[in-house]
Amino acid sequence: MHEKLRKQVSNACNMLSRRELCDFRRGIVSAYDRKCGVILIKPDKLDCAAVTPIDVLAVTDDGAIIDGEGSLPEKFATHREIYHALGYVNSIVSSNPTYATAFAQAGRPIKPYGTTHAEYFGDAIPCTRRLTLSEIEENYSQNLGRVIVETLVSDSDPNDDACRDEVSALLVCSDEVYSYGESPASAIDRMAAVEGVAKLAFYTELLMKSASSGGTRMQEDLLRLRYERENKK
Repeated sequence: MHEKLRKQVSNACNMLSRRELCDFRRGIVSAYDRKCGVILIKPDKLDCAAVTPIDVLAVTDDGAIIDGEGSLPEKFATHREIYHALGYVNSIVSSNPTYATAFAQAGRPIKPYGTTHAEYFGDAIPCTRRLTLSEIEENYSQNLGRVIVETLVSDSDPNDDACRDEVSALLVCSDEVYSYGESPASAIDRMAAVEGVAKLAFYTELLMKSASSGGTRMQEDLLRLRYERENKK
């Protein structure tokens, strides 16, 4: 059952490790079969490099494991919340690549400083607000998903396909990085792009020597030109 999606999730987990986009067991990849209402997700406490298709869990919307070995990761509820709120998301990766996670821990978006960022992302990669005490103490994982959705919806027009596809990633304040796409492979590619532009932004800000302003955003006309040139369909 769900052999194709199982293999896609497994391969994406392995790729997360090979591309050095996760810290051992912390990376999570999932995919959603909307017709069946089943989420395929990496099990808890298993190194991404070691995941095989048989390890991948098939889980119903209410959290019941119907197939696969291992235990359900805590972030299942977070991924499920995103899937239910955003009908265009079919796969999610949550992980902690070094440079992008540094921006998340600083509670800062990744600004578009140059054309490399523009070719992958049409705007800044947003960062969520901090969770409130009540959101942390009760239903934390589910509330985290709601805050992620809140950020994505407020940052763009949820009804505009072009707008919502331009970023396809965000940072969770004090936590980690999320990316999403039509498939596990596309979500992994998005995570790699986030880490690449985060590294460039990190060194750009060091060179700017402008701690008070956090650097200067690139020209809007150049941003639009380079993004649209590289992403014509």
